Amino acid sequence: MALRRSRKRHILPDGATVAVVGAGPAGCFFAVRLLRESKEQDRSLRVVLIERKADPHTGAIRGCNGCAGGISPRLADALQANHIRLPSDVIQTRIRTVTLQGEWKNVELRVPDDRRMYAAFRGALPSRRSARTRGLDEFLLRLALAEGAELLAGEVQEFRRRADGRIDVCYRVGGETRAKAHWLLADFVALATGVNHTPGLPFREQRFLRAILPLLPRFRPPKIRRTLVAEVRIASRSLRPLLGEAFFGGYGSGRIRIEMSSMIPKREFLTVVLIGPTVDRAQRGDGQAIIAEFFRLPHVQRILPLRFEAPVACLCGPGIPVTAARGYVADRVAAVGDLAVARLYKDGLYSAFLTARALADTVLQLGVDARSLREGYMPVVEKLRRDNRYGRLVFLLNRIAFGNRGLSRILYQAILTERKSKPEHQRRLAQILWKIASGDDSYRRVFFSMFHPKAIYRIVVGGLLVTLRNVATEAVFGLKWEGFGRYPTGLHREDFVAKKTDILPILEAFGLGHTPDVERMYSIRVRSTPARILRELGRFGDPDRQFFRPRFVDVRRVAGEPNRVGCRVRYKLPFPRLSFQVELVSVEPGRRLVYRVLDGFARGGLLLFELDRCQPKCHLLSIYVSFNFPRGRNVIQRLLWRVFAIFFPGFAHDVVWNHSLCQLKHLIESQ
Repeated sequence: MALRRSRKRHILPDGATVAVVGAGPAGCFFAVRLLRESKEQDRSLRVVLIERKADPHTGAIRGCNGCAGGISPRLADALQANHIRLPSDVIQTRIRTVTLQGEWKNVELRVPDDRRMYAAFRGALPSRRSARTRGLDEFLLRLALAEGAELLAGEVQEFRRRADGRIDVCYRVGGETRAKAHWLLADFVALATGVNHTPGLPFREQRFLRAILPLLPRFRPPKIRRTLVAEVRIASRSLRPLLGEAFFGGYGSGRIRIEMSSMIPKREFLTVVLIGPTVDRAQRGDGQAIIAEFFRLPHVQRILPLRFEAPVACLCGPGIPVTAARGYVADRVAAVGDLAVARLYKDGLYSAFLTARALADTVLQLGVDARSLREGYMPVVEKLRRDNRYGRLVFLLNRIAFGNRGLSRILYQAILTERKSKPEHQRRLAQILWKIASGDDSYRRVFFSMFHPKAIYRIVVGGLLVTLRNVATEAVFGLKWEGFGRYPTGLHREDFVAKKTDILPILEAFGLGHTPDVERMYSIRVRSTPARILRELGRFGDPDRQFFRPRFVDVRRVAGEPNRVGCRVRYKLPFPRLSFQVELVSVEPGRRLVYRVLDGFARGGLLLFELDRCQPKCHLLSIYVSFNFPRGRNVIQRLLWRVFAIFFPGFAHDVVWNHSLCQLKHLIESQ
């Protein structure tokens, strides 16, 4: 930050004392930046961190900080740029997939290869962690101490301003009211306490707020909204398939009104954060019931293992700021982090970093008088305040779209159409949703990108029109979405190319070539073993099977044994020329089944089932369908088959197999 000095500004002299009240992320980011930059300028400052939850001997942070512990891509970039490397015992998991929960289907977004997103615990809870892992706050505190900061493990009680402007800070060790008061004379005070100084007590009624009013007489705290944060202990075998994913929702149900939710799997726990009217109105003791009801929501059940049990290890109801403070700077004092402003609902750790960096640069380059703080520090806070206005609109539109079955189906289809037809860098809709979920851009830019003409066009053409076509196709084939969940089955364009390259030798052996006339591929993740998945696939053709039962199509096994070479399955349609048989011609145990079309208009075509291991006891089931249309023996036949090829509803495969794969997943996982 390039800031110009003025002769009238009050610059901290060498040897000056800076008191930082609160050793959370904002306080530690500020201390680290201040100490590093002062060393670069050959200046000597004494930086003292005062933290009531810190162990004075080890620097460990006691208790919990009431936060999901998500480290966004922008914060990860900022840490790297500032040479702050998170050790492995702090990082619980690297997030590689972000899932947005929709009323129709969940939208899965990959974390781009050049972006990094992590999950960590902030404090010492939950206490039942089997492995010794540090919280993020403890790591940052020790980093600040390593840079030269001092730690006072005490609770601030009072501030007094001297005639020369300096501030006496009164604190008591361990927060004991009868203990002897200690005093620290500070040339500047950074207030980094956050908004949860006294858990369970409304912020405007907290004693600390009354203590800072003599320093900041015009201070008006940010408005606070309650959250519900739970750490749910999950057996490792159930949690392992979810590691590396983060789940975000924007709606609840008639029984539980939720505006925002997140679930972040960690090594042994699932961190759940809920925001909404139900949480706002909750009374003490309601938390367990709310969490249990949340886990019963259909879109949440689509994620969790069947017969999921949720033993809550710890539960809290911290507040989060939803507006910015007023009057947060005065001579020799400023609020930083959540006490001043936080990014709305997302990425509060990153906004803590931004405000801490801006305050440290202002203190060093401009001064600590009110004028310097207003000119150097306030613009950063005010920019976040303005951006949060757009954030409210972004989250409102997001809730409306994902909370309505029809709208969420249209949006899902638009994203799927874009995913199958566009390279990754051209997927405008996916990029918008990624930025909303990860906080990887300003709300202002996200808001205007939502109304870009190309985005509107893709929603209408690739979403609305395709959805209407699919609904009509489901009605024709009698497909109903009842008794099982709806899961994503569409492949990324890159995955399609990679998989086709893998099976190209099979295509060439069948004489289909590189570009068959009709070519479709679908995939779905199934939490089960290959044996169970293949056993259910073996029922393909059984009259009593519970998947792939489209109206007007009679699919029966007419010869051979399930999953054995020579097994034949007949497709009988009302039009004899469209009927055909498929024969199992190749079996790769535990991995692949290859059927060849024997007769009918799709003669020589290929139907392939393939399993790829995602994680332990989690496999990707893929289906590949391809065939060429007959060319005809004479001019009239060739013309008729060409017309048929033009009007053949290839998308019917999409609708039928999409429905069948979701049924299949439910059947296998419920065994």
